[in-house]
Amino acid sequence: MISVIVVGKNSGISLDRLKQSFHCKKNIWQFDENRVAMNNLPPDILLMRCKRPAQLFLTRSILVVDTDPPESPCSLTGEYIAIVRSDHTAGLDFLSNQKIPAITCGRSPQDTITLSSFTEDSAVVCVQRPICTLGGKTIEPSEFPLCDYTNTDPFSIMANTAILLLCDCPPSGVQ
Repeated sequence: MISVIVVGKNSGISLDRLKQSFHCKKNIWQFDENRVAMNNLPPDILLMRCKRPAQLFLTRSILVVDTDPPESPCSLTGEYIAIVRSDHTAGLDFLSNQKIPAITCGRSPQDTITLSSFTEDSAVVCVQRPICTLGGKTIEPSEFPLCDYTNTDPFSIMANTAILLLCDCPPSGVQ
C-alpha cells in the first residue's frame, strides 16, 4: 500500500480529483475531515489529509506539504518522500530537519517538477531531473501534456503529476 498524506490547513490539492486520477490503481481509501471512503478490500492507495499530524508511522509514503508544515513536535517514522513548493521555506526547513527527501515544484530551473506550458484548460508538466518511483523505476526528464485542468492552481497540477509518477501510474489526461 502507498500512503499519500496532504499536510496543511488550506491546501488547494483536491483528494477527490487525485482519487479520480489514479486510473491504474483499483482500491483507493480516502480520509479527510469531511469524508471516509473505503471498501472491504485492502487498499492500493491511501489518500489522507491532515492539518497537523502529531505522529505518523507509515512506509512507502508521499508527504505533500502545500501550505503550513506540521508544527513541532511531529514524529514521522517510516519511509517518506515529500512534494513541496520550492518557495515554501518553512516546509523545506521542516523536511530538512526531518531528513525527508523532497521533490520541489515551481517555475525555476532548479525545481524537479515545473510547468513548461499552462493555459486555462491544459498544462504541460515537465520533469527536469530523474525521479525514482516508489516501485524502483526511474522516470527520466520528460514532459507530460495534460488536459482538463480548468480551475486548478499550478502547484496542484505539478503535485498531482508528481504523486502519480511516484506511484508508477502515468498521469491521466496525457494527450
